[in-house]
Amino acid sequence: MTTSLLLAASMTTACQGSGGSGDSRIVGAAIGTDGVHGTSTPTPDFIEGEAAGPNTITLALRYVSYLNSAGTPVIDEATSQKIVRRVNELYAPCDVRFFIEEYVPAIPGDLGLAYGMSSMSELDPIRSQFESQDRLVVINTGNWSAPESANAWTTMPGYSPSGAVLEAQVATNGEIVAHEIGHYLNLDHVSTATNLLSPIVYKTSTVLTARQCEIVRQSAVDSWSAMRR
Repeated sequence: MTTSLLLAASMTTACQGSGGSGDSRIVGAAIGTDGVHGTSTPTPDFIEGEAAGPNTITLALRYVSYLNSAGTPVIDEATSQKIVRRVNELYAPCDVRFFIEEYVPAIPGDLGLAYGMSSMSELDPIRSQFESQDRLVVINTGNWSAPESANAWTTMPGYSPSGAVLEAQVATNGEIVAHEIGHYLNLDHVSTATNLLSPIVYKTSTVLTARQCEIVRQSAVDSWSAMRR
C-alpha cells in the first residue's frame, strides 16, 4: 500500500449515463448515480476475514480523505483500514474482498475543491480529481450543505468519472461504505430493509443475496478487471 499527499492535479468532467436512486426520499439524484441515507454511528471493532480461496476476487482501492484547515483527515489511515475490514465481512458471502492499495490525504483547496460539498454539480469535479484507471476510488469529504438529503453518491459501471463520494458524518459507517461499493459493482437499490442495498442503510442492512453476489462478481470481471489483484 502507498500513501500520497495529493496537492494539485488537472480537473476534467465527463457525462454520465442514465440511472437513478429508486427512492422518492432521495431527491436530486445525478444521472447515473445512486444516493443513500445513513447514520453516523461508527463501525465497531471486528475480526479479520478468512484467508482468500482459489475463487476469491480481490479489488484494490484508492482511499481518499480530505484534510481540514488544521490538517486533520476526515478519516485516518488506520480507521480506513478498519472500515474496509468491515466491508470485507459484508462481502464474504460473495467471496469478494477489497484492500487499500493507496491512501490519499488530500488538501481540497489546493485542488480547486471545497472541503464540504454544497451542490450536486461538485460531484463530477471531485471524482475527476481522484479517478483511477486501476483502483476503485472512495472519496471522503467534509460534511455537506447541499439541499439533497442523501449523504453518499456513487456512479454505476460504465459512467465516467467514476467513484464513491461520502460526506464526513458517514465516513466511519462500514455498512454505508459497503453499500456504495455495491453500486460501484452494479447493484441497484432493493426494498428489503435488511439488505445491504436498502435505500436507507441501517446497522442491520447487511444481507447480500446469491443473485447480488453473482452481479458483483460479474461486474468485477466485466467492468473492473484492471482493479483486480
